[in-house]
Amino acid sequence: MRKYIRDFRIFTGKTTLITTLWSVLAVIALFVGILAVHTLTDSETIKGFCEGFLPMFCSLIPIIGYIPCNMLFNYNRAVNPGYKYFHSLPDSPKRFRRAIATSNFFTAAIVLIWAGALWLWSPVISLFVVFMGLSLKGVQNIFGHARSAIGMTVPMMVIIFAMGFLIGFISPDSESLFYMSPDGILYAAAAAGTAVFVIGTIYSVAVAEKKWQREND
Repeated sequence: MRKYIRDFRIFTGKTTLITTLWSVLAVIALFVGILAVHTLTDSETIKGFCEGFLPMFCSLIPIIGYIPCNMLFNYNRAVNPGYKYFHSLPDSPKRFRRAIATSNFFTAAIVLIWAGALWLWSPVISLFVVFMGLSLKGVQNIFGHARSAIGMTVPMMVIIFAMGFLIGFISPDSESLFYMSPDGILYAAAAAGTAVFVIGTIYSVAVAEKKWQREND
């Protein structure tokens, strides 16, 4: 396990990981602060303002955790700085594979711990965080080895669009033509996101060494 953590730190850097950690803590602090204001205030205007921001802060943590992982794939594109250095490291293909495996472990841990904490506040938001966090990472795994950044960015935009589409179908009005129970659809979405994550992780780790050496083929 020590090798996996070491190789992940080699690619992402200590500064990046510390910045990511502080960013996550800052988002959590803001979330708790807004939730406290929402709970304590008697003003409906302020409550509505807080309710508009809370879901956004819930979704930021999976996105923040996604950024360092993105660096791993960028280092395997010849146009990006760092490509030659990391490819010159001894046993670099195995290092790359171990770093990807570690990134998936940390992503899953961050998403599930955060979703677990949110469950105490809102199971619906918690399930959405699982869907969003694991889907984004799963798609990143599947398309991250593309030779161009566009090849990874376009599928990510499709997933983000699908998330907005999903939220649009969650209606509390049982008389609505497109009514779907929030709990029901989000349980299915969370399961689908988990499946995408597992499939993407297995694929990305399995082909990592081959993709790392593709410029030499």
